[in-house]
Amino acid sequence: MSDAFPTGPGVWLRCQLHCHTTNSDGDASPGELLDGYAELGFDAVAITDHWHVTRHESARLVTIPGSELSSRSASPTGEAEALAIGVDRLPDPREAFESLDAMVRWIAGHGGFPVVCHPYWSGMEPAEIAGAAPVAAIEVWNGSSQLLQGNGLATVHWDAVSHAGRLAAGIATDDCHTPPADSGLGWTWVLAAERTPAAVVAALRAGRCYGSNGPRILGIDVEDDAVRVRCSPARTVWLRSGPWDGCAAHADGRGDWRGAAVAVDDAGLLTEARLAYPEYWRWARVEVEDADGRCAWAPPFRLPGEEPGLPGA
Repeated sequence: MSDAFPTGPGVWLRCQLHCHTTNSDGDASPGELLDGYAELGFDAVAITDHWHVTRHESARLVTIPGSELSSRSASPTGEAEALAIGVDRLPDPREAFESLDAMVRWIAGHGGFPVVCHPYWSGMEPAEIAGAAPVAAIEVWNGSSQLLQGNGLATVHWDAVSHAGRLAAGIATDDCHTPPADSGLGWTWVLAAERTPAAVVAALRAGRCYGSNGPRILGIDVEDDAVRVRCSPARTVWLRSGPWDGCAAHADGRGDWRGAAVAVDDAGLLTEARLAYPEYWRWARVEVEDADGRCAWAPPFRLPGEEPGLPGA
């Protein structure tokens, strides 16, 4: 077995890590935004106004300081953006960093959790992300981008970065600007030691998190030749490793590839699956899809092997 998925003491918190208020380009005041997320059943929220730390307490939510920062980039827009989760003081002058690497180094150096935002929407190349040394996470699902333009999913970027040897967590967010239309589209589950801002940031920095827009992942156990996944009822469970290599277990058994159901519920949906990975794999990630097509993305993890190299290396 290996520690492929967060376990141990603590509490799972449903967190919104990307949203905006009237302090930047959002429609809702800080109080209105937080009240809306409390009504949706969230536990914690980081308001990430552009180049602004919005401070607003809530009796119902854990509120985490943060901001959305920008840097120069080789992307078509000439810009990259990153969330500075847990950072409560911004640099002066407040202007774009020279590079993505410089931006995420600054965030990490100030105790924050740096997340590359909407890389597909930004037109970023995976090599730029992989070259930014302290990148802790990639925004795999940006609900607002998906809702408005259909470009909110960035698993291709995520897999390319992992395949280059950099394993970063995948988070899901709303990037909310116009609640309630773009609220509750994606969230990040965080296994925190307690319900405090510091504990949430510490858990994020330790990789004790995963992104979702629906399903729950309950456990991942790595065996010598297979991975077992426990989850909320699912139509499909995938095990991925690189752009061409993967395994699949389907609730109806059609299209199973190196995977099979271990347990199903009364509706015939998967609650546990076993996926046998090839011996040359060195990393993998789990993705779960429910009956409505919603997904959860577990963080990538190393597989048993002599060296933490790339699949096929």
